[in-house]
Amino acid sequence: MLGSIDDEGEYDYDEVRADADDLPFLVGTVDWSPEEVGDLLAAVMDTESRGGIVPDDDVRARIADRIWEAEKHLELRSIDKEQACDFVARHHSLLPYCNPRGMMYAIGAYWQRDDGRRGPELVAVATAGTPTGRWGPGACPVDGILELTRIASVSGVTRRDRRGRVVPVNASSALASRLIDLLPTSGRRGAVGCRFVTYSVVGERATTYLALVAKGLRPVALIRGKQAKGAEGEVAMMDKIVWEAGPSARAPNWAVLPEDRRRGAMRAFSAFEARQ
Repeated sequence: MLGSIDDEGEYDYDEVRADADDLPFLVGTVDWSPEEVGDLLAAVMDTESRGGIVPDDDVRARIADRIWEAEKHLELRSIDKEQACDFVARHHSLLPYCNPRGMMYAIGAYWQRDDGRRGPELVAVATAGTPTGRWGPGACPVDGILELTRIASVSGVTRRDRRGRVVPVNASSALASRLIDLLPTSGRRGAVGCRFVTYSVVGERATTYLALVAKGLRPVALIRGKQAKGAEGEVAMMDKIVWEAGPSARAPNWAVLPEDRRRGAMRAFSAFEARQ
């Protein structure tokens, strides 16, 4: 339970209640389990600087250890377009092809398994570049838009958390996060990168993007499917959610998310705005 005091001095449970599953959204931890986030939040609240008994340095060390535990296994590298497209062809279920034309970035996530018997393995790939469609109104020129065009990953890649449980490795979220970081330097022909865009198919869990709401990624619109010239018919007819980030991203439209994912995403985005 998270809580706060309202203007009249009353503890407002309803306004700030957060389920355990909301905690990774709220603190923007991408691949931490709710239990891991809860443990560290509890430790922070009990530090000496907040009137508790746990030394501040001890909690800092716990957090650093947790970050290192994941980061030492996952490495992001630039890869060539051919390697990226080959991986997408083998691992992307809906769009198993990519167009190297206009591609600015091809990034791979390499995972070192715990057994150490093999070298790092390529487990996820993301490609991004010039936008392939119209992405709505706004002050950002087309040369300032960076579109995440493909993201694909090997299924079933897992790690053990602090409690010894097997949990997924969210390599796709790490790649998308890196591309958001690259946005300011991704402009073309003198433009400054100002809008990051991508989409998910309605009905998908969209975990990759929801994990980055605390970083400013937000759903902004719903595109109804229709047969489009030059597009794959099956995919073109699917409804899609548009996601954006960056200084020129549009305001979020939470109604396009499934109801069970909406509240946690809204709270995470509010936390992001409070930090700006």
